[in-house]
Amino acid sequence: MALRRFSVMNVGVLEYGRCLELQKLLLERRMLEQVNDTLVLVQHHPPVYTVGKRRAVGESEILWSSSELQSHGVVVHRIDRGGEVTWHGLGQITGYPIFHAKALHSALCTEPSTGFVPWWVGTLEKALLRTLAHHGVMDAGISSSFPGVWVGKRQDRKIAAIGLQIKRGFSMHGFALNVCPDLSFYRGIIACGLATKGVTSMAAELGKPALTVDEVLPTLVRSFELELSACSEQTSSASWNVP
Repeated sequence: MALRRFSVMNVGVLEYGRCLELQKLLLERRMLEQVNDTLVLVQHHPPVYTVGKRRAVGESEILWSSSELQSHGVVVHRIDRGGEVTWHGLGQITGYPIFHAKALHSALCTEPSTGFVPWWVGTLEKALLRTLAHHGVMDAGISSSFPGVWVGKRQDRKIAAIGLQIKRGFSMHGFALNVCPDLSFYRGIIACGLATKGVTSMAAELGKPALTVDEVLPTLVRSFELELSACSEQTSSASWNVP
């Protein structure tokens, strides 16, 4: 039986707004079955705080003033994913799986009573856990109360965030894995609305300040292949006319 396939689009460093437009274009094409399931991998710059749709007021969890945001070069985007406030920037792998999640659930889920959205969130979490374990972050785990991936005996430090939008069974937005970012940007927000929780990175947990995104990317792609019983192929963003 042939393995299913998905595409990997590594766009390098890209401004958040442009990448959001790329996601929307890919989602439209995916829903028309004009492209394969596609995993977009990116580092965002300039740094950005994104505010999810759970937060009615939005900026209430952004602690920095307008002048502080400006001095740190941070842009704020209010978007239509689940979740609350988070940060994206250099040293963090942001992944946007533009996938037909509902179809994958039908093909892969061994517990039919599990809804496809919880299954899809769990699948992303397991791919991230595989990646972290491969690089030696052995105390990472998931929480029954909060999405994402956490480290520490009390699961009190978030190392990867997840926030999705599902449209007619198709997924956009995704996850953010902290590899080697400047964690000081998290001082400007209450990350994911959790004031009592901390934020960390692979570099901090491993004591490897020289760890790079390029070292982790291949492991992450392989982890997705294993979780989805699939093989990947590289695709380029060059032909997509993103403003």
